[in-house]
Amino acid sequence: MKRKTKSLLVLAGLFPVFWGWTPEGRGFPSAGAARIAGCPDSPNCVSSRDPPGRRWIAPLGLRGSPEEAFRCLKEILLQGPRTTLVVEEGGYLHAESRTALGFVDDVEFEFDPESRSILLRSASRTGYWDLGVNRRRLEALRAAFESKCRQGGNSRSARDRTSLPGNGR
Repeated sequence: MKRKTKSLLVLAGLFPVFWGWTPEGRGFPSAGAARIAGCPDSPNCVSSRDPPGRRWIAPLGLRGSPEEAFRCLKEILLQGPRTTLVVEEGGYLHAESRTALGFVDDVEFEFDPESRSILLRSASRTGYWDLGVNRRRLEALRAAFESKCRQGGNSRSARDRTSLPGNGR
């Protein structure tokens, strides 16, 4: 009986990891908090909040209104495979992107009025390495944003729908 109890406790402890539990303090805001964090020490994250280095990623520059930029960014984001919008608050988007293997990555965007830019963050919830998936995802989003949102274009071409990476892990 003790062995069965121990096994159940181990499985119960692993359940949140495989279910996509978001631990406190890792930059996943509660309602109203909506602020992007930097990255943890693991190399499975990129963030505009990190100091320049291997986990830093440049924010998106704005030419028009933040509202129009976020509307366009949301369209592009939701074209990504297995991507679900979780939070949409004034100047903040948080989406979950599932990989083909079922791992969940958190993708966040926040308007920074001081720099008139959109801060970016993409982080894996589990594991240590992401094989560059998070950076590639945000760079593909950046390219689509530059092409579609900053140039004033608003058409959904087949090229736009296929230009986002398919979460290769």
